[in-house]
Amino acid sequence: MKKPFVISVASISGGGKTTVVKALKNRLVNTAVIYFDDYGDDVYLDRDINEWSADGNDYNEWHVDPIAADIQKLMSESYDCIILDYPFGRLNDCVGKYIDFAVFIDTPLDIALARRTIRDYTNRAADRNKISVNLSTIEKELRFYLERSRPTYARMPKTQIPFSDLIVDGTKEPGKIADEIIERIGEILKEETDEELHARIYPIILSEYNSAWPEWYAEEKANLERLIGTKNIVRISHYGSTSVPGLLAKPTIDILLEINGGTDVDKLMAAMPSSEYICLYGSGLTMPTPPPHLMIIKGYLADGFAEKVYHIHVQYAGERPDQLYFRDYLIAHPETAAEYAELKRKLFRDLEHDRDGYTEAKGEFVRRITQKAKEESNND
Repeated sequence: MKKPFVISVASISGGGKTTVVKALKNRLVNTAVIYFDDYGDDVYLDRDINEWSADGNDYNEWHVDPIAADIQKLMSESYDCIILDYPFGRLNDCVGKYIDFAVFIDTPLDIALARRTIRDYTNRAADRNKISVNLSTIEKELRFYLERSRPTYARMPKTQIPFSDLIVDGTKEPGKIADEIIERIGEILKEETDEELHARIYPIILSEYNSAWPEWYAEEKANLERLIGTKNIVRISHYGSTSVPGLLAKPTIDILLEINGGTDVDKLMAAMPSSEYICLYGSGLTMPTPPPHLMIIKGYLADGFAEKVYHIHVQYAGERPDQLYFRDYLIAHPETAAEYAELKRKLFRDLEHDRDGYTEAKGEFVRRITQKAKEESNND
């Protein structure tokens, strides 16, 4: 399944982002939309917004977890695009990590103010020539704007623009802005290198524990026994985070395939249908692996991940593998599993599109816990 392309559209209030998002939705097929305003009090700041802005605009102070959770759910579905009507762009890490293309609509303050006033303080009847206006309320709002909120609106473009992929003129018609966004995205995708494409369609994805993962493992274990033959197999094990109940994990089933020393590796690879499996052997590997230096992957389609993805790590049978010590320790020590989950969340924020870097960064923790598990095992 291909990862949806995530577009965020930001502006100051009254800048036109919602209207532009609706225009984009009408132009793009198979697209989901998330509207910031739909979350109401579920997205919040723990202090006054104008004080927050004056103190430096740290967007990570905003609690936007419900939006991030909904993005993650939509990314597991078969959408081509997800559009975010969202004022913070990449500046809040919780949501920003998902964004592929950030747009900022640069609308003059006076135009945005006029739009907000019309939107919030006029009541148009069926006859559009009859408009009722509460002048005292408007006066109160305008005084507050001049005395408190105008600097907050003025700071937003200065913080957003350096982290946006496209800056558009907010005085343009919404349809023209939408067309400009689509044109620019098309140009970027054409210029994308193979490495950038690979990182985008095969990103690191973290998911809450799925009780179906053990079943996925059992299915693939049966496939391997059928394809390779049990005479060549010493042991097949489910390891990695998907093997630890309750643990946050990449939704990839890690399988340790321990084979006999006399197994013909060339025949083993030939037994794996090329329509389903990719064999990475010798120089084709990017990470160090034990002999016979073979890893088999399944579920990597031309345009992204399949529903079920497997990494099958092949090694000759010998002493108890380190991976199993680590797995069993996490299962027996939930507090250590929770610590590991928090480490993965942090690394995910920094290394979403660097799969090898993400794996390497976990190495120190994995080595420390594995050594601890071995020492405890030897003392039993």
